[in-house]
Amino acid sequence: MVVERRYNIDRNIIDLKAYTVNQKLMAIEAKQAEEENAKNIGLTKPLALSNNRFTERIKRQKEKKLLEEQNPKVIEDLDKYKLNLVNQRFNYNADGTLNNAYTGNMMYNYTYNKEGILESKSASGKTLISYTYDGHSEHSAIKVV
Repeated sequence: MVVERRYNIDRNIIDLKAYTVNQKLMAIEAKQAEEENAKNIGLTKPLALSNNRFTERIKRQKEKKLLEEQNPKVIEDLDKYKLNLVNQRFNYNADGTLNNAYTGNMMYNYTYNKEGILESKSASGKTLISYTYDGHSEHSAIKVV
């Protein structure tokens, strides 16, 4: 399992991705790319024999470099190797409290009272849970919808 996290300046997580990598698919595609590259290199014309092996090696290196420039490797989209991808994003208020969280296809919004204590959590405009507090910032009631 791979977990990627990004933090803001206050060290709050703003982006989280967790996934497993499909190693088998990566290996198969890497092998196919190597075979294709070897096939392309094999298609180049053989160099004329010369008495200087160093010169031959330099010519082969230049030829290989030219071939690679003609057939540039495509930078692969690594997301296609990710399995069971979980992607979450978080936004914070100026005081450091969580404003909203995006998980999957759902956006959760959080509201706080003047003291910065959580009052409710909502999604799609509907309140999922609300908290009521007494004068000492302790829970007096929790309402789950």
